[in-house]
Amino acid sequence: MKQSPAVSLSQKLIGGEEALGAFFKEMLYVYNLGERSASVLNEMEVIETTGDFFWKHLHPSFLAVFLPAGTKTGLVPVYENARTATFRRLAGSADIRKTADAALKKGSIRMRRIVIRRRTLSLAAIPLRAGKEKFGVLVFAAQKLPEARIAAAAGCCAVTSVSLHTLRFYQEILKNERLVAVGQTISGLSHDIRNILVGLGGGLDLLETGTKNRNWDTTEEALNLSRRGHERLTNLVLDMLDFSKTRVPVYETRDLNVFVGDIAADIAETLKNNVTIATETDPALPPVALDYPKIDRIITNLLNNAVESFAADAADNTPEKKKKIVTVTTRFIPESKTAEIRIADNGCGIPKKDLDKIFEIFYSTKGTRGTGLGLALAKKIVEDHRGTMAVSSVIGKGTTFTLSLPVSSKQG
Repeated sequence: MKQSPAVSLSQKLIGGEEALGAFFKEMLYVYNLGERSASVLNEMEVIETTGDFFWKHLHPSFLAVFLPAGTKTGLVPVYENARTATFRRLAGSADIRKTADAALKKGSIRMRRIVIRRRTLSLAAIPLRAGKEKFGVLVFAAQKLPEARIAAAAGCCAVTSVSLHTLRFYQEILKNERLVAVGQTISGLSHDIRNILVGLGGGLDLLETGTKNRNWDTTEEALNLSRRGHERLTNLVLDMLDFSKTRVPVYETRDLNVFVGDIAADIAETLKNNVTIATETDPALPPVALDYPKIDRIITNLLNNAVESFAADAADNTPEKKKKIVTVTTRFIPESKTAEIRIADNGCGIPKKDLDKIFEIFYSTKGTRGTGLGLALAKKIVEDHRGTMAVSSVIGKGTTFTLSLPVSSKQG
């Protein structure tokens, strides 16, 4: 019997509405998954997002996602949802797994009819794949599965597959970056340890020579060389431990002006190359709670670096040559309740190419004399205090390091 134009038009409109509904469901799914993918940590979160969306919007009687678990085990269900306990047992059915296996191997949708307690259901198995990469299979069943619902499900599975592919690609990048970081760490440590061992080996050779010739001056020199090597190795290990762990600062409240002045005075007493260390402290600076042994290491390291910066000027013996000055300044900024410590020198300066990488671990401008850990560790310690560390430099004019630390009589 021929349909009337009105009935035909009505069916077309209904079909159009179903297709439009399927389209909007797929777009909603893309939006939800995209929003979630920013914080996705593993594939299971993508699978759970997919399963939850299907269950909420496609209203199946049964839903399961199967993933490969190895060549011998085959597919295993990692996500399941069902309207009744009877439907829930479908995930363990040999027939269902066989259909899922066929869909994954063929890379195409598999449809079949199943009978559960005299109820006939339509079942669809849709592979999760992107190109040649196969991730698993989504299986769902309902009393009716119109083409619009299958099309929407297939589209959503395609989006899921792309998300899984992107996630694996991102994880591979992270893995490679970690391997590169491990390689750089091993390379940096090997380089530093080799230099230390060379010094220790030289000390042993001198010790053997001094002992054999009963030359006690040579023996003393050998012992001093060995002690320096031991000290460098100890500091390297301690720096690595400090850098690799997040350590909560042990705060104590002290006068920061006095503290900085004492460090500057101690280092000034050891100088033999006509370098002057000047201090300029802010009397308005209140007592500050800091982990002072850690801050001591930073300031001492920065002062020693500043003194070493004048080595490049050693060949300048003209009367007009500039005075070698390192200035340590403290300043209180009441608006931000911040204590500033500045260590500035008028030495050779740091090239722009080095300045951009100066806080990177194992990056050193000192060649074999540096480990590349000092400034990286200093920045980490300052950040552990919820502060910041910055550097500015001009070739031929000098370098300034600025530590900005929050002022409080009590931290934690």
